[in-house]
Amino acid sequence: MPDADAKSIEVGMKFQSSMAGTVTGVRYYKSDLNIGPHTGSLWSSTGTRLATVTFTNESGVGWQTARFSTPVAITAGTTYVVSYHTNYGHYAATGNHFASPVTNGPLTAPTNAGVYTYNLASAFPSSTFGAPGIGSSCRALT
Repeated sequence: MPDADAKSIEVGMKFQSSMAGTVTGVRYYKSDLNIGPHTGSLWSSTGTRLATVTFTNESGVGWQTARFSTPVAITAGTTYVVSYHTNYGHYAATGNHFASPVTNGPLTAPTNAGVYTYNLASAFPSSTFGAPGIGSSCRALT
């Protein structure tokens, strides 16, 4: 179910890897009300943008995938943020998803990993919504 929020927003999540590797792109879940354009980004924990990509050939609903022109090397144990920007809101979110850490293979999203920022253009998402936070529909591709 899409969120009723229709504002321009950057939605994302924090994550760490248990081993060195690369991030090749961004995925997010698109609702029927979340119209484009969309951009995906990978950030350092301090807000330095490490890579960005524009989503193309999106389907109407479901997981959307965009790959960076060059994979980005990541360091084990370092926190990163993956996000996407939408001008029309209606992002997918799951309340209390990050009440505890979520691990998938070598990647772990810590407690309160969901982040966002309202902005007309893509910007580092550093705000969290309540505790234990919203589960973002955004994912890093490794």
